[in-house]
Amino acid sequence: MQCLKQNWLRRLIFLILLSPMVTNVFGQCNQNYDWAVWSSFTGQSATGIIKHGNKDITMEMSANYDFSYTNVLFNYTIFQNFKSPIPNQTVPRTTWTAGEGGETTMCFSEVVSNPVLLLSSIGRPDLPVTLELSIPFVPLFDGGGMTFMDETTIIGNEGYTILLFPGEFKCITIFSSTPEYYTNITWGLNPPLFPVTLSGDTKACVSTSITASGGDVYEWSGGENPDSATNTFTDSGTYFLNVTDINGCVVTTSVEIEIGEEYCNDCEGTLNGTAKIDDCGVCLQPTDPAFNQSCLDCAGTVNGDAIIDDCGECLAPSNPAYNQSCLDCAGTVNGTAVLDDCGVCLEPADPAFNQSCLDCAGTVNGDAIIDDCGECLAPSNPAYNQSCLDCAGTVNGTAVFDDCDVCLEPTDPTFNQSCLDCAGIFNGTAVLDDCGECLEPLDPAFNQSCLDCAGTVNGDAIIDDCGECLAPSDPAYNQSCLDCAGTVNGTAVLDECGDCFEPTDPLFNNSCKDTAVIRIPDAFTPNSDGKNDTFEIIKSNYTNAKVISYSIFSRWGELVYHASNFDFNSSNLWWDGKVQGKKASSSNFAYYIEIEFQSGEIKRYRGSVKLIL
Repeated sequence: MQCLKQNWLRRLIFLILLSPMVTNVFGQCNQNYDWAVWSSFTGQSATGIIKHGNKDITMEMSANYDFSYTNVLFNYTIFQNFKSPIPNQTVPRTTWTAGEGGETTMCFSEVVSNPVLLLSSIGRPDLPVTLELSIPFVPLFDGGGMTFMDETTIIGNEGYTILLFPGEFKCITIFSSTPEYYTNITWGLNPPLFPVTLSGDTKACVSTSITASGGDVYEWSGGENPDSATNTFTDSGTYFLNVTDINGCVVTTSVEIEIGEEYCNDCEGTLNGTAKIDDCGVCLQPTDPAFNQSCLDCAGTVNGDAIIDDCGECLAPSNPAYNQSCLDCAGTVNGTAVLDDCGVCLEPADPAFNQSCLDCAGTVNGDAIIDDCGECLAPSNPAYNQSCLDCAGTVNGTAVFDDCDVCLEPTDPTFNQSCLDCAGIFNGTAVLDDCGECLEPLDPAFNQSCLDCAGTVNGDAIIDDCGECLAPSDPAYNQSCLDCAGTVNGTAVLDECGDCFEPTDPLFNNSCKDTAVIRIPDAFTPNSDGKNDTFEIIKSNYTNAKVISYSIFSRWGELVYHASNFDFNSSNLWWDGKVQGKKASSSNFAYYIEIEFQSGEIKRYRGSVKLIL
């Protein structure tokens, strides 16, 4: 008895130390909880759903008294000190009204690990409420007003707590004896921070050893080696294990140990014997060759249900492959029917075998058919529907190639017409020339009847008044024989005064006797006919002057010719209408000219001159 008291005292100290430590470590390791969402309150039962990972776990709460619910958690702010958020939502409201003998049972839809129970407002300061739990717990959170009597008993004086039940469970029962105003209750699951494994016999005659793995530091609530992964136990009871990994995160679990004389005799009744009930239910020494052999099925599985089926295969009758490996296509065990090439299940000796899918060529599953020409061919055969095509590609058509090598029906009005030449001769070579005459291309008259003076077919060039062969639209038309007065074939010329007069005119060479006269022509014709072939500035014989600067520009402002400091008699420096050595096209050109007279006066002349070809 003294030993049991010492063990319980050690466990109590362990639980007191564990409570704040677990809370802190879980917070550091981001420990979160999945809490139940409650519904279907029916008087003495309610249903909660916990979304845990990727599945829903159902929790059924039932009692031997009526209970209801509240829309929020009473004194919710007290639980805000808990390191993981708790939803403030609808939860069961129990008054423990059965009094003595009250039972509240909560069962999960499957076995769960380390469930947590939240209790809010247990008892009153003047009316403490005692609750007994069917499974040992660890106080995970103490919000005040709580007394933890032992590992299964709590007393609340307006108490608030969260209890952790280390281990794996499916149902937990709360035993109550004192009715009160009400207590809120709900459940949650905490996803393990890391896996912890316990191995070893939990039932023994005198002592047993349990080994834990998965962590770095191990703290047991009792046993011979409480600070070791492997602990030896000599007393029955529930022992808690606090496992810390290298990150400082903590997982708590528990193990139920049973030590007693009933575990000292083996199944043969031998004290401390080693005989065991094997998986076949037979009491044998583990070293006995017959151990676990008496109930092997054909697959060597203990208590298995595999047998040899009709096909000689070792299978369980529930296996979908049972009796299937030797079925023929008709479903007959060890039958001989097979699928023929046509996909029909028949005995090979059946006259219809491979006959239902022959094509016109007698090929199994062939695709040959009778085409429009009456030939048995596959549609993919290049000869399909080709043997009876006419020249137009019409099956059984009557079109033929005419003498012009055109594919037409003989009744077509254009039959044999497409190759007549302009003279109406089949495949003749006569054509309409550019003059519209129907002639052989080798005929000397071909394309000659409509030549203009320049020899251009259907051209519009004619002999102008100057005797030049030009189109009337040509800018040079009738321009090559203009005199300085602009008269076609006229005889007026620029005299020494730079004036345009007939040589017989009395003013010829007499208009500038007493003045310095400079005359700049407005056009010139550099066509090498000896007349006006250069853009020459004219001065009177009585004028003494020289050219200081002589510049010609295109109509875009580009300098095309320049000379300077030359006498009027230097005919080789007047512009001959060439740009970069090539004759310029007919166009207007700008000039800028500076002339220095004998008096020293310099005059500047600007204007335009027309180049006519």
